[in-house]
Amino acid sequence: GGGYGGRSDSRGGGGGHGGGGHGAGGQSGGGASGGSWLRAFKTCFPMDARAWDFLEQCPVEVQEAVVGEFKPRRAGEDDYSGAVTSFVRRVKSRLEAGPPGVRLMERRSATAPPALLEAFKQRYPMDDRAWEFLSMSPAPTQRSVLERFKPQREGERDYSRLITSFVKANRD
Repeated sequence: GGGYGGRSDSRGGGGGHGGGGHGAGGQSGGGASGGSWLRAFKTCFPMDARAWDFLEQCPVEVQEAVVGEFKPRRAGEDDYSGAVTSFVRRVKSRLEAGPPGVRLMERRSATAPPALLEAFKQRYPMDDRAWEFLSMSPAPTQRSVLERFKPQREGERDYSRLITSFVKANRD
């Protein structure tokens, strides 16, 4: 079962620490707020279905904070399920403890969250020219690249050419 349907503000949610294979393909419950960077976040930080569902069920404010602030201890992991789940819990309790209606992050859907771009660069190393090309691209292009870039092989030392051509293809 994929994370379709409306968001419910359920307090529970399983731990999602289990290793297991990471995420089922890019299933998404439609464009949750046109400026959502969730799928791009999942590309940069792979997680199992339980962790993904837990994040998807959160209020938008929590999702935005997680996308903008999550910084794992180690980059390049195959599965961030446990780290993402515990970070989501911390953000939720921080938001619930604060005064109502407080927004953690201004909606900056005009540009990609810098932490997300950095995480993408960590996962898929590239030279300065490719990095600048991606960084200077319009937000919709950046989001498309971060969501849909899937190289045939992970763990390469340099993805510059692949990323550059992928950015060009998604700029139209």
